[in-house]
Amino acid sequence: GDNVEDIGMINGFKYKNLIKVGFLNENVEPNLQKYKENFDIVILNDGSMRYVNKLIRDLGVNRRWTFK
Repeated sequence: GDNVEDIGMINGFKYKNLIKVGFLNENVEPNLQKYKENFDIVILNDGSMRYVNKLIRDLGVNRRWTFK
C-alpha cells in the first residue's frame, strides 16, 4: 500500500501467509517508523520493484500457485 490505512484491504480475506509491502514516497522521514511497524517491506521514493519481484520468484520456486 502507499499509505498505512491500505493494510485494512486484507480484512475479510483468508490467507495462510501474508507479506505486506509499503510504498513510502512522500514525507519519508516523519513516516518511516510507522511504515516499518506496519509493513514487512518498505520501498522508498518510487524505488524499484526488483526486490519484491525477486522475492516472489524465490518463494515460487518448486511451488505451484493456485488462486481461487
